[in-house]
Amino acid sequence: MGHLINIVDVLPTTSYLATQYWDRPRNFITRRVYYEDGKVKAYNGKEWWLVCEFSQEQIKKAKALIWDSRLASAKDLKNAHIYDTASLSFAWNLGEETGMITNWCYPAVNHPIMEQLESALDELENETILKNEV
Repeated sequence: MGHLINIVDVLPTTSYLATQYWDRPRNFITRRVYYEDGKVKAYNGKEWWLVCEFSQEQIKKAKALIWDSRLASAKDLKNAHIYDTASLSFAWNLGEETGMITNWCYPAVNHPIMEQLESALDELENETILKNEV
C-alpha cells in the first residue's frame, strides 16, 4: 500500500475509539474520536466540534458495541487492483485490547465489521442528541 498509518496518529491517549478517513489524492482527512470522559468529537478537515457527550452508561454501551463487533479480530482490507482510493481506519484502546485496522479500499469496498460498528455507534450518538434536545 505504500502509505502507513500509525495508531498514535489516529488514537488520542484519552480516547477508547477513533476513526480516520484519509483521502490521500485530495489530501483530505476526517476524524471521529470517542473520549473516556464521554465526549464524541468530529473533525471535517478544517475544524473540530462536539457531536455529543455520552454518559458513563453510554460509554459502557459503546465499549460493549466495540467488543461485540469483533473489531479486534478483523483484518485490514487490501486490493492491489483498486486505485485512487481513500483509507478508513478504526483504532481502539479497551484496556487489555488495543489495535487498529484499515480498509485500504474505501469507499470502493466496505468492511462489514466497520460498517456495522459505525452504524451502531451512530444510533447511540443519535439517541444521545435526541435526549438532549427534549
